[in-house]
Amino acid sequence: MAQASTIRVLEQTRDRILIYQPPYWPFAIGFLIAALVIAVFVFVFMTLLSVRMPFRFVGCVLALPFLLFGLKAAVSQMFVRASRPEHSLTIRHAGLFGSHERVIRLDDIEAVVQLQARRSTGVGLRLGSGELVNLTGFTDQAGKSEMFAALELFLANERGGT
Repeated sequence: MAQASTIRVLEQTRDRILIYQPPYWPFAIGFLIAALVIAVFVFVFMTLLSVRMPFRFVGCVLALPFLLFGLKAAVSQMFVRASRPEHSLTIRHAGLFGSHERVIRLDDIEAVVQLQARRSTGVGLRLGSGELVNLTGFTDQAGKSEMFAALELFLANERGGT
């Protein structure tokens, strides 16, 4: 059974491909737990120091960045849709502060590439202009190899005309 955070190829036909990257839950849960631990630890510490009541909640302020990153990771998701009839590849990122779309013509895509980081990889596109478009983050999120293979097959079929 696939994990909830696994990148999935939802549709793969001759003329169309749809890939979904769900929120990366281990990252989100880790940051939310860190925010909770920081807030509680600082509150208890301030209580032991007999600090006035309003100042005991300074831990909540310190935990806000962790809370923000955790919420951002919990709601971020991405869809990659490639269509032969429209002759385009659309990347739609949805997140905490709205969503944005980028449309790339299939002719502009030179190759699907595996981007290397220290101990992780990502999937990206190399455009004819030399630009690298990063599709995934450099996390250990499962399903990247299936995404890479599906996009590579779609583009090979596009160029081959089959």
